[in-house]
Amino acid sequence: MSLNTLPNEFFLQVESDIETQADLAAFIRINHRIYKLLTPCLYRRNASAALLYGSELLLAHGTSPNLQESTGRTALFMAAIRGHTAAVRTLLAYHDDPRQPDLELDVVINQGETALLAAARQGHAEIPVLHSAVLHQQPELLRLVVNRDEIDPIRIYRNRTAHGLAVANNDEDLAAILLTDPRVNPDLTLHPGGKTPMMQAILKNNERMTQLLRGAGANPRIMTRLWVSPAMFLEAPTREARQELIDKHYGFGVRLARDWTLG
Repeated sequence: MSLNTLPNEFFLQVESDIETQADLAAFIRINHRIYKLLTPCLYRRNASAALLYGSELLLAHGTSPNLQESTGRTALFMAAIRGHTAAVRTLLAYHDDPRQPDLELDVVINQGETALLAAARQGHAEIPVLHSAVLHQQPELLRLVVNRDEIDPIRIYRNRTAHGLAVANNDEDLAAILLTDPRVNPDLTLHPGGKTPMMQAILKNNERMTQLLRGAGANPRIMTRLWVSPAMFLEAPTREARQELIDKHYGFGVRLARDWTLG
């Protein structure tokens, strides 16, 4: 198949999978079309790398990362709202270095907005940063802010923790990131019916989430207010028996997939 028959989207996806600027520079030499399409991507990478290097150099020479420009925005804030995760990661590493002065993570810019919140909020300034990262499906940001002492992973927003929101949204990848924080309790639930995250995963027909929670130490014997536990489904001898339990206690709205293999 000729490369010229492939759509631009294919090459843009390939570009996103190329890790280094040198490899991308070599790739765009394949033909004129690819060169024309992807050269702007290479320029953006070069500019980002140069800015990151400049930031690291300034920090190494004692520049304060807490300096604010005329509207009060800090370097961390600017990097966060522009999605420059490498710069955010560099600044957070500086913050974690005991040899360096404290980096002020929670400088309020305007309307109650801080840098980490701005990175995730997308117009919802009242949402805690972990909840917003889950809501807007931002795994890179979530990895940066999870396991940080200054961010409470069990903070409640609209009757859910961030982990509870990830389970409710059926997002196993974000739930897995949150479960790397030992402060996150895999059994914690604010569900009015007392359904634990594992029970919710079972009723959402999500085997991967169920196994993830089991691996995190979730207790399958915690009862709901209907006196039903995940263990009753996990220990049912057949798929049909599990489906009968679901139909009996929760009606006929949940149908197990044919390849559902809990146990």
